[in-house]
Amino acid sequence: MAIAEWPTTKGPADYALFVGLTCVGMVEAKRKNKNVPAATDQAERYAQDFQAEMGMELPAGGPWPANDAGEESPFRVPFLFSTNGRGYLE
Repeated sequence: MAIAEWPTTKGPADYALFVGLTCVGMVEAKRKNKNVPAATDQAERYAQDFQAEMGMELPAGGPWPANDAGEESPFRVPFLFSTNGRGYLE
């Protein structure tokens, strides 16, 4: 299930993706004229700052390190995605 405008400590994520009561991902949606790579940083912040509300769970195995050196906050959900709605070209 996708829930729009999910609140995080860094602002609302466009969508939070749930399997049952477990949040498994965050989605950052942009207009077609925006580039996706620039939106990935925003999705990362939301995945690091997701707060489970009462009755919700975080996926088993987390939090996941943000980088090999462990310098950034760890990710609390394992999947992040950015999209601008354009078709993918290899």
